[in-house]
Amino acid sequence: MEHINPKVIYLYFIKNFITTVYIVPIWFLGVSIFEKIWVDETAIIPTEQIILILYGAGIIFFFLILISTYYWAVLYVANFTYELQNDGLHIRRGVIIRRHIIIPYAAIENIEQYVNPFVVRFMGLYGLHIRTRELTNTAGIFRKAHGELIPGLTQEKVQYLRNELIKLSHVQSVHKTFFDPISGKYS
Repeated sequence: MEHINPKVIYLYFIKNFITTVYIVPIWFLGVSIFEKIWVDETAIIPTEQIILILYGAGIIFFFLILISTYYWAVLYVANFTYELQNDGLHIRRGVIIRRHIIIPYAAIENIEQYVNPFVVRFMGLYGLHIRTRELTNTAGIFRKAHGELIPGLTQEKVQYLRNELIKLSHVQSVHKTFFDPISGKYS
């Protein structure tokens, strides 16, 4: 089993942080609205202290989001593995819910090298996107086309993995025959 490049931790951290940090401005907006609306002269704690506590809780909440998204990215990258086996490409990923995905070589339809110019320029990381075709069994039940992304690969690993997948998928699914027009035979 091979792991993805640890540099991808920073990418997952930034992505997760951006998707969760919007909660903090909502928190501070709620505190400022609470400050304008709530006036209780008979309270045990003065309003100014309550507002200060709420602002402090918002700052602590921001740092908790920062730390938790970083460690979530570390765990996600540590649990992401892939491996070429006899029956197909095995991808294992997930932190809480572990997924084990097997992509049979015969089902591979397209292999794309995913290039993000910013990531390639500063980190030298690429991704490999593997698409499968729709499959239908005899009962008429079909499986939709599916795609998996293996992020955080170097250029050499992407080329090696791509070439191996193309070789293994075409060997099992396509048998090339050539017609020789002079002899009239297939070879």
